[in-house]
This record gives sequence, structure tokens and C-alpha cells, in this order.
Amino acid sequence: VTPLGAEATQLYALFNAQGHAGADFSGIINFLRGDKS
Repeated sequence: VTPLGAEATQLYALFNAQGHAGADFSGIINFLRGDKS
């Protein structure tokens, strides 16, 4: 696993843990931007 891949895995795990597992791809973008929706 590359450092970038490991970071992406951690971000998606956090995204999922905060209840966004059902979101589409744009959900992670909004999450990274800090959008509340």
C-alpha cells in the first residue's frame, strides 16, 4: 500500500464512520470541503 492509498483508506473509513456510507462519490468531496450535508 502506498502512502496515498493508506491516507485515502483512512479518509473513507472516517467518512463511513460518520454515517456517510450511502453517499455517492460527490459525498467524499463535500466531506473534504467541510460541507455539513
